[in-house]
Order: sequence, then structure tokens, then C-alpha cells
Amino acid sequence: MKKKRNGTQQIKKHSLCWTCLRSRPIPGIGCSWSRLYHPVKGWDAEATTIKSTRKSGTITYGSYRVCACPLYIEERNVQTNDFTFEEQRA
Repeated sequence: MKKKRNGTQQIKKHSLCWTCLRSRPIPGIGCSWSRLYHPVKGWDAEATTIKSTRKSGTITYGSYRVCACPLYIEERNVQTNDFTFEEQRA
């Protein structure tokens, strides 16, 4: 469920990053989290733990569940004639 809070997009249950165009670590598009794993200034996020199981064992590392972010751009499917990043910037 998305809603606006203080001019930012907010979502409950999963991270906003999952639907954000900036989640790609591409220069000029990606945010500090997707490119460098540095928290985005001004985001509302909860610390989480992620477990990854491999043949060599389980690895546990820290991450965040982003609830609101000032840099959020909703990624939309180009096939539905919605905007792409380049179209939005124009």
C-alpha cells in the first residue's frame, strides 16, 4: 500500500527499492544505496538482517527495508506506455 508522507513515497511490508527506478547501480540513475551501499540522506528505513544460504554455509548480513525515500522514482513498464527514466527527465 503506497501513500505520501511529507512529500515522499511510503510503502508498508516491503522495501521501496523493489519498485524504484534508482535501484539500478547505473551512474546518473542509481542512488547512493544501489551504487555504494550508503544510506540515502532523508530516507525512512528500518534495519534488517538478510540470510543467504550457500553450499559453504549461511551468510548473514545487514540491510534496510526502506519505507520512505526522497529519491524514489516508481519504475513502470514501458510496454504499458508509462514513462521511462529518460522520458521523465525531459
